[in-house]
Amino acid sequence: GSCPSSTPGPGAGHLQYTGVDIAGFDFGCNSDGNCTPSAAWPPLVEYYGHDGFGQMQHFVSNGMSIFRLPVGWQAVTPTLGGPIDETLWTKYDTLVQDCLSLGVWCIIDIHNYARWGGKIIGQSSGAVTDAQFANLWSQIASRYKDVDKIIFGLMNEPHDVPDIHIWANMLQAAVNAVRQADATSQMILLSGNNWTSAATYAKLKTALLTL
Repeated sequence: GSCPSSTPGPGAGHLQYTGVDIAGFDFGCNSDGNCTPSAAWPPLVEYYGHDGFGQMQHFVSNGMSIFRLPVGWQAVTPTLGGPIDETLWTKYDTLVQDCLSLGVWCIIDIHNYARWGGKIIGQSSGAVTDAQFANLWSQIASRYKDVDKIIFGLMNEPHDVPDIHIWANMLQAAVNAVRQADATSQMILLSGNNWTSAATYAKLKTALLTL
């Protein structure tokens, strides 16, 4: 006798989202949440950086459909809880618009590892508060509330977060801020712990599934 083939058929297992990072605006950020804004290097030829737009064009031509655009929190708001630095954001938005012009999904990603200046959001005796993080996302979301293919990546790779339930409450505050800014249709990416490990994420479902 013979056994049926186990080879997947054409189109089986197709991934909806495949893509890469376009790094540069996150340069100068360390995994302890310390960022040096002046070290950010826009991946844009008009700002004397590498050709992020050309890279995206190349990957789109090879079938990719999504790009993560990381940026340091301190570069966006040099003062904790303060307004967005418009000079920096003008440059960053150039990259966002380049991405959107290709008809793909574009992730705005805050690249701070759950921290500002070594202090975990909401878990460092009030040094960095949920409200300050929510304020950041309210400002960002209000700028893209009418853009369907924007995705809000709330935080890159949190790690060593002591209390995941407190962390989940902080994420909820950020989600609320996004939706209250009238950005009601965009996808929001929720980060877990252990560098956003998929293996760890399953263990955190009790805290995160309620968001």
